[in-house]
Amino acid sequence: MLGSNRLFGFASNAKRAWLAREWGQALEYCGSVAAVMAMSKALLDEEADDSGIKPEPGTVEHDIKYLQIPGTAISLRFWPGSLAAAEYCMDFVVTNSQQPINVPEGYELWVVPDPAMPWLKPVSMRLLSIEQAHGIPPSQIHPGEEKFILRDGLLCLLRNERVGLELHFYVPVRAEFRATPVVEIHRPV
Repeated sequence: MLGSNRLFGFASNAKRAWLAREWGQALEYCGSVAAVMAMSKALLDEEADDSGIKPEPGTVEHDIKYLQIPGTAISLRFWPGSLAAAEYCMDFVVTNSQQPINVPEGYELWVVPDPAMPWLKPVSMRLLSIEQAHGIPPSQIHPGEEKFILRDGLLCLLRNERVGLELHFYVPVRAEFRATPVVEIHRPV
């Protein structure tokens, strides 16, 4: 909460009241100030498993994948995120320069059910970029910074109703176990 913008615009006394409630809940849960401090220290001492740090344009690594959006000069770029959370990151890039761009107007990303892997996400839902999910309006996202965090192997749908685009694709996985290709599904290369 403190690292987000959810308290933006709140008066200082409202922020202090929120902190007091959180502190009270932590004390109740842990039982003592020393226990809260020990739990906080353990949490802060953990090694961070970064996700979402974008590769520089032109970076050549075997685990960075690209999927050209048909009929455009734009590609989807995928790079590994947290291994522990089985994440891949994705953004939009200008195909020729690999320069990252924010989500172009009219594009929507959806996760859709994969009949071969129903345990991953058995529902359809629109996905938001990390920035939008944290309440940042698209107009305030710095150019080229917008990105998505996706689970390895998800079946996704990229839509743009204005141009009639419906592109199904799988998010890459680090160890590919699929024995036969799926017809009509595009994979990043």
